[in-house]
Amino acid sequence: MIPYHWLKNIGLGLLVSIQLVSMLIAWHQIERDQHALTLINNQLTRRFEILSRLERLNHEAYSLFVYDMTEDFVTVDNVNDLVGNLCSVVHYLPPVSETFSERLQQLDHHLDTILVALPLLDSTRDQFISDTNQLQNRINDEFAQLFDLEATLYQHQVAIRQETIANRLETVDNLTQIAEETFQRYINTPIHQPKTIVHLLRDLEKSLEQLQTDRFPGCHASDLSCRQINTIRNHLNKICTNLPGVYQLWQYDPNLSYLGDEVKSLNESWDAIQSALNVLLHTEKQHLNDEISLLSEQMSRGKIKFALLALFGFATALFFTVLLSRSLHSRLNRVVIGIQEFSRGNRSYRLDITSQDLIASVADEFNTMADQLYSQEQRLQQSQQLLEQRVVERTSELQQANERLVLMDQVFRNAREAILVLNAEGKIIQVNPEFIRLTGFEKDHIIGRHPGLFKQATENTGIQRRLPNNSVTLWEGEIVLNHADRSAIPCWVSVSSFENHAGAVSGFIAIFHDLRKIKEQEEQIRHQALHDPLTGLPNRMLMADRLSIAIAQAKRNNRKVGVLFLDLDNFKKINDSLGHSVGDDLLIAMAGQLQNTFRDDDTVCRLGGEEFIVILGNITAVTSIYDLAERLLQRLSIPLQLQRHSLQISTSIGIAIYPDNGTSVNELLKNADMAMYAAKEKGKNTISTFSTAMNETLQKRLSLETAIRDALKMDQFEVYYQPQMSTDGCQLWGAEGLVRWKDPQRGLIPPNEFIPLCEETGLIQKLGEVVIRQIFTFAARFCNQPCYQNCRFSVNVSPRQFADPQFLDLIKSELRHTGVRPENIEIEITESSMMQDLNHTRTLLKELRALGLSIAIDDFGTGYSSLNHLKHFPIQTLKIDRSFIKDIPQNKDDLQLVKTIISMAHHLGITLVAEGVETEAQQGVLHRLGCQTIQGFLFSRPLCQEDFEDFCMSAVRTGQRD
Repeated sequence: MIPYHWLKNIGLGLLVSIQLVSMLIAWHQIERDQHALTLINNQLTRRFEILSRLERLNHEAYSLFVYDMTEDFVTVDNVNDLVGNLCSVVHYLPPVSETFSERLQQLDHHLDTILVALPLLDSTRDQFISDTNQLQNRINDEFAQLFDLEATLYQHQVAIRQETIANRLETVDNLTQIAEETFQRYINTPIHQPKTIVHLLRDLEKSLEQLQTDRFPGCHASDLSCRQINTIRNHLNKICTNLPGVYQLWQYDPNLSYLGDEVKSLNESWDAIQSALNVLLHTEKQHLNDEISLLSEQMSRGKIKFALLALFGFATALFFTVLLSRSLHSRLNRVVIGIQEFSRGNRSYRLDITSQDLIASVADEFNTMADQLYSQEQRLQQSQQLLEQRVVERTSELQQANERLVLMDQVFRNAREAILVLNAEGKIIQVNPEFIRLTGFEKDHIIGRHPGLFKQATENTGIQRRLPNNSVTLWEGEIVLNHADRSAIPCWVSVSSFENHAGAVSGFIAIFHDLRKIKEQEEQIRHQALHDPLTGLPNRMLMADRLSIAIAQAKRNNRKVGVLFLDLDNFKKINDSLGHSVGDDLLIAMAGQLQNTFRDDDTVCRLGGEEFIVILGNITAVTSIYDLAERLLQRLSIPLQLQRHSLQISTSIGIAIYPDNGTSVNELLKNADMAMYAAKEKGKNTISTFSTAMNETLQKRLSLETAIRDALKMDQFEVYYQPQMSTDGCQLWGAEGLVRWKDPQRGLIPPNEFIPLCEETGLIQKLGEVVIRQIFTFAARFCNQPCYQNCRFSVNVSPRQFADPQFLDLIKSELRHTGVRPENIEIEITESSMMQDLNHTRTLLKELRALGLSIAIDDFGTGYSSLNHLKHFPIQTLKIDRSFIKDIPQNKDDLQLVKTIISMAHHLGITLVAEGVETEAQQGVLHRLGCQTIQGFLFSRPLCQEDFEDFCMSAVRTGQRD
């Protein structure tokens, strides 16, 4: 038997070991907690990802808005006004000969074609239709043909020696260039998309909601972060509400003259959003730092507390172990006494066996009996406690089950979806109030009935056949229910089964979602997508579909298809004079006339504006197409009574026939469009059929563009110089650089034949760089001569080149590369270029002036500015357009206008240059009026470099003699 003191020491050692192990385990747990706190810290840091996303979305939306605000904005009305003015000028040209008259009619036809195509182009650009490029190319072709016709008219004028007509033709040419340049600006004007900005702001709002849900679920007004979130949300809603309206009004006010306060308000809202985001980010960073510091302090204090507690526990355990050992020893001594007491009948003691004698055996038996009694008593107590615990648990389960039943009943009764419950036999055992409202049946009439009660008469299968078998637990699909009034109710139904406690299918639950509103919305959207909102006629999309079907049927049945392209003549005049409401009523009446004229099998469509398409299918004879078109013209000749106005309208009709004029939808529409323009050229209110000769001008334009690109590669462009002399003709002031194209086959080509196409295609920028480089190089060499140090060479800058952000860098680079002195260079811009973007013009002109360059305004008086604008720009030279010089002194109006320009220029301290001076009478008048410089054929035509230098030497010798 092991001695007692050994047992005591072993037990003490075990207690100490247990205490040490507990300390190690606890310390390890602390380290794990610290790691968990670090992970929590990382999770807090990820909150700022949302804030970063908020800043990015706000920046993107604001960047789009700022980009839109700074973009040049040109509308189709600007081009329409210029072309309309050009038409007015053309009408005043006298028909001096039969050939000249025929050319004027062609010129008028091309102008009408442009006026008709511009609204259509504007519509296609707004709708992002694929025909946009085709329409742009068509209008560019028309402008190219205008320039060709103007060149032909000018040559014819030279042949018949009509000087007054030449002046007017020059005005027509200048107006055509301005109209074509304005059209190019319109094409390059971006299409604003306010929906994209609103979409970005809505994404920002969603991220803001996510931040508030994760970070501030119980947001209070007193919290700084919550106030910032509310500020951002309020300004977001303000921007999203007002932004589409601002863009819509912008269409009517491109210069933002009436939208200054609205734009300022939007900018203030964006500034408030950015400020709130900055405050929110700073506040969240501060909160995060405070939380990290607090967590670190708590961890440090926890470690210290645990170490103290561990030491205290270890000392306490050691103390109590020693105390227990001593107490146990004392109690053992008392056990001996107890055994003696037990032998005398005292049963309250337990005896310990310390030896193997007879007394130890008796003590062992005693202890066994006492232990058995104690064990039975313990088991009885445990059974009683277990029974009490089971009663408490069962009571709690019953209460929870009752609460769930009450909750499910409330959900069933208040559900917004119709619910139908069936038993295993397919009989209805329960419905919710929403199902009664949906079907209109009374509950008493439904319970116990079969679901076939709700089957629509046109429905081949009912709910019962759609219910799942025992092997299938779920089905969903669309069915049609029958209302109590026999109307149809389209629904989306989801059917599932439920089981009893034994696992067998006990019944089915069907949930119905009413699809009537969705069906109505789908039908409305489908109709809106395929029909014109004003007239209700099929739009371009539906028209293309029906035309393709008609072509397929005609191909199968060996028939023909007629396409009538209709355009109301002078519709813009009606809109401008009587108002858009009368114009809309006219279009609606026109749609009714067309529908009443043609068969139900024919398709009448509206493309947009005043253009309509009629598709005549299943045609056996071509003559029937012309008969229908003639009948339509007769019917439309009857005056219409609209809003107390009697309107006599006329229509130009173009006809294309399948398969004679095309075999595809696009080809037929394009050819019918060309035929319609041909009808307008014939005098309007007539019919024209497509011919292949209409495509020849397109090929000419393409070949010219290719030739220009090749000429740029082979350096075929050369600058000619036209001298600028003092008004008395005694002093050389400088020269204007004018580009010429030296083609090996065609010879010297004037700029009016290739400059417009360069502007249209973007080649004008590369050509402008060539011209600037040549003029700067020549001026650097020429002005180093003693007699020509004060000469100035003018460089014409196109509107497209002037608007280029890299233009200023190009000028600086060429100044450094060529070494020319800035005072020997003058930059000429047209009046229209100056007025495109006043802020950009003012900034760029100031920077050019800061470099030492002179600024000149070319062709002044032909645009739409006024001399009042000149005081806002650093302008040194004003060039009076040749159209005002050519008829003086005979034309009193032009003479008075020139006097006014010269007087105001003197008042502003601006030097004047008169262009197009060809007679000594003109020179004398300008000299008396105080014009300082003149330029024109009176002194010299544009000269190459060698001839210009010879002219200058001759002019200097003449001036010295004088």
